[in-house]
Amino acid sequence: MTNEEMEALTRRVVGLAIKVHRYFGQLRNEPVYRNALLVEFRREGLSFEKEKVHNVYYGEELVGSVRLDLIVERELVIELKVQPKLERAHEAQLVSYLHATKLDRGLLINMGGPIVEFRTKRRELPSHLRKPAGDAIEVLDL
Repeated sequence: MTNEEMEALTRRVVGLAIKVHRYFGQLRNEPVYRNALLVEFRREGLSFEKEKVHNVYYGEELVGSVRLDLIVERELVIELKVQPKLERAHEAQLVSYLHATKLDRGLLINMGGPIVEFRTKRRELPSHLRKPAGDAIEVLDL
């Protein structure tokens, strides 16, 4: 999926979340919001997986698993919250899911306030796994 397609998908999902929130208001019931979002995804023809368990590896060794709220179009991880406001810990949780799944984009949606709050996150590789810049040349004074 291109970056433009991912941005369009993200906007589409945010729009559907706003639609669901307008219908229910501050219901404070995550399963109800999630299920209503799934109804909207089906209506819109979006593929999704809910509460998917994903194994986490350390090298070749299985070391645990994470349960993802939603994955849309096999590309976008969605973490749904019903909190008074989003916290940094919620963002960190989503980023850890991106690393575990090796997916690049995540959307954090909070339905707990008077308006829908959302944040997008991208997976960044740890510095020891990043490729060096191809044109970088180190000049040494001898």
